Amino acid sequence: MSPILLSAALLLQRWTVGPSQRGTANIILTCAATTFLCCWVSVYPNIIAPRDSRWAAFRDKLALACLNLLGPEFLIILAAGQKSSARQSGFHNAGYTDWTMTHAFFTDMGGFRLEAPGLKESIPIDGEQLVYLVQHKFLEYPNVTKGDIEDRDKADMMSRLLTVGQAIWFSLNLLVRGIQGLTVTRIELTTASFVINLIGTAWFWKDKPCGIQTSIILKSPEHIDFIMTNRGTRPFPPYYRTQLDFISRHETEFNIWWQFYNTMARRILGFSPLMRHVHSQPWDRIPGDLFLPMDLDLHLWAVLLIAIFTSVPFMAWNSVFPSSIEQILWRTASVFMIVFNVYAFVSLSPAKMAIMPIKRPFEKSLLEKKYDQLAANKRFAQRLDPVLNQVFEPQEVIVGQEKHQQGIIVVEARPHRSSPKEVMKTVYRKLYYFAENKDPRLAVNRLWVACLGILCLAYVVVRGYIFAEDLAGLRSLPSNAYDMPDWLAIIPHL
Repeated sequence: MSPILLSAALLLQRWTVGPSQRGTANIILTCAATTFLCCWVSVYPNIIAPRDSRWAAFRDKLALACLNLLGPEFLIILAAGQKSSARQSGFHNAGYTDWTMTHAFFTDMGGFRLEAPGLKESIPIDGEQLVYLVQHKFLEYPNVTKGDIEDRDKADMMSRLLTVGQAIWFSLNLLVRGIQGLTVTRIELTTASFVINLIGTAWFWKDKPCGIQTSIILKSPEHIDFIMTNRGTRPFPPYYRTQLDFISRHETEFNIWWQFYNTMARRILGFSPLMRHVHSQPWDRIPGDLFLPMDLDLHLWAVLLIAIFTSVPFMAWNSVFPSSIEQILWRTASVFMIVFNVYAFVSLSPAKMAIMPIKRPFEKSLLEKKYDQLAANKRFAQRLDPVLNQVFEPQEVIVGQEKHQQGIIVVEARPHRSSPKEVMKTVYRKLYYFAENKDPRLAVNRLWVACLGILCLAYVVVRGYIFAEDLAGLRSLPSNAYDMPDWLAIIPHL
């Protein structure tokens, strides 16, 4: 045999089993790809304003993805609140059988906009506002089918299937490694927590459209002032979102604190680090970071998902660390995550919601009730309000040729003498911080600002340490951490 034919024969090889080990780069790339897909594909932003560009839509999605990366628990609470709000839609109970959860989500994300005389531009309306306007004959029931909404959905189905497939494959790999006694790295455990978060948000948002960038205009022949005074409210400011605040505005303590720290970050940095701030008044869109009240069952599901997510770092409690200090820091971070979420559950409104559910629909806010009391009783009309430092004078509202119920005109309060009562009111005002537009329903107690600020800062540091240790821990691992699982060993022999 010639040397050339011999060399060719030596190059031929039959079916060959792949390498039985993986490298550090393989671990990092697999975890990074899975984490990115879970954080990016699992978020569903709201509809942008009519004047916003595609960059605004991209930024909204990126902001939610970053929130999912830095604080997955927050995204779970956000999604559960949005699903609760969608379930409160009254159309289905009113006999509109073609109204689905997809319609409800589409409405709450800004899918319908109201155009009426007296409005310079159309305003977004949520589900409760749409039901109210239809029931009171201000609007006709929107003839929009579920298929029409799904046609607007621009979500990439291929990316969703890719994400689900990658998450399943990654989870099966970890399961088999555990069964066969192979080391699971800490970065893989952290990635597994994002898979858990993907499952939770996918279930909460399974009926929510994604990628829609345009709204449907609903035109009302009635003047916006008449719509407001028909309910007995005032057609005058202050309103802080839209003129339809009197129909539905359900603030949660979680949302109040979230908006407060966003405002602080915006003032310090000069821009919104996460979600875009709504600058127009009335609002030209419904922002996607409003934390709404959760129904009891969804609240419990959110607690369960957060508990599972938070317990993942404990699985590395006894794993091998490069140093004893890193092991102590990891255990401290694991305990802190539990403490932080337990505190949030006990102190903020989701826990209170489980005990005292908010009455729905169309419950007036506390501020609206105060306005009504002031309008009904003239003895209170000239009292100084301790929050706004304003007085409220009853006044008849005239729309066209008709008189309607009393509204409220706001007048700046005149200075009073420094009586003990006025001193207490001044102290009360100084104890609270208000947003830029002086919205009293977003007021926070200054005494709690520092305490919660330190706790939230510690949360950011702990999350950052977990990510850093995930990478730093790869410098020293047991040898079997690089072994590939034997898939043939778990397949039953026939």
